[in-house]
Formats: sequence, C-alpha cells, structure tokens
Amino acid sequence: MGLDTEEIRNEIKRILEREGIHRSKRLADEVVKKVGSEKTVYREIKTMAESGVIQRTGSGQHISYDIPSATEKHRLVLFHLLEYAENNWEHLDRSHFKIVNKKQLVPLEALMDIVSGIKQLQTIETRFRIFKMYPALKKSKEWDKLEKQIEKNWKSIRVLIAHNIERSGKSDIVGEVLMNFNPIMRGVMTSVDPASDSKHVI
Repeated sequence: MGLDTEEIRNEIKRILEREGIHRSKRLADEVVKKVGSEKTVYREIKTMAESGVIQRTGSGQHISYDIPSATEKHRLVLFHLLEYAENNWEHLDRSHFKIVNKKQLVPLEALMDIVSGIKQLQTIETRFRIFKMYPALKKSKEWDKLEKQIEKNWKSIRVLIAHNIERSGKSDIVGEVLMNFNPIMRGVMTSVDPASDSKHVI
C-alpha cells in the first residue's frame, strides 16, 4: 500500500470516527480536500467497505458509510463514564448525609470526602471533554445524561461545601480544599543557549 493510499484511508477513518455516518459523495469530497484524487478516493472507499474496515449501507444515490465498531466502542466507554458519574454522585450524597446527620463532625473526614469527590468528578469531566472531539457521539442517549449528571455532581459539591461551612463554623473550607490540589506554578523559562538572554514567563 503506497503512502497516498495509506493517507487516504487514514483520512476516511478519521472523518467517520469524528463525525459519524457520511453519504458517499460527501465523504469523498471531504477526503479529496485533504488528500488524493476523486477516482482514487472512491476506489479506496470501496476497498475499505469490501474488506470490512468501514460499513456500507443503502444503495444507489443513498449509499452511506460508517465505522460501527469504533462508534460502538466509544459509546460503550461513554456508558461506563455515565455509570462512574452516577457512582460519584452517590459518594457525594453519602458524604452530604454524614455532614448533615452526624452528631459530631470530623473535619478531616469531611474535607477528604469533598476532595475525593472533586477529583473523581474532574477525571469524569476531562474524559467527557475529550469525547466532545467526536460529534457523532452526541446522538447517543448517554451524552445528555452525562452532561446533566456532571452538572448535578458539581451542584452537590457546592452544597456539600456550604453545609460543611455551616456545621464546622470554618469559613475557609474552600481554601483547605484547594490546598489538596497541585498549585498553578509560575516560573521563568530561560534559553539553554549561553549566547541568548531571552526569558519567558510560564
């Protein structure tokens, strides 16, 4: 397989993975903008469909292509991410119950509950942001659910912090929470070239 052929195939897969199902002409047009001639692109689309790399649906002027295996894989990960977000909410809910109902609040325990809840949620949100690079996944039912669940979890964290302040009487809970996260460092980057006096603030 030549370099052009490989680039064409990679571009076909990239488009389908990012944007989902495409009509034949639209897919070919988008690929040709980046690499290859129309004739070569159509030939590679046909070859990839015949070999099962991409899936062809429809007939005549209504032929479309997709990569169901990749899409399904991403949807499955999205589903598990939603489960993780729901578990995170349950963790926050249990923490909230303890803060509200315990006769004697254990400040360190309450603080760690908040911090661990935030860190879990950050992981979930970061992965979800990466998934936003794949617009095709917006069609899945888990997408909206996950978006709403993340917002619900952040709301729970805000309530958790507020009740912690109320119970403990400590107004600097937010400061204590932030101390458990890596600070944003500001430093000076200098050139390794002895002849250079350039400095960059980072």
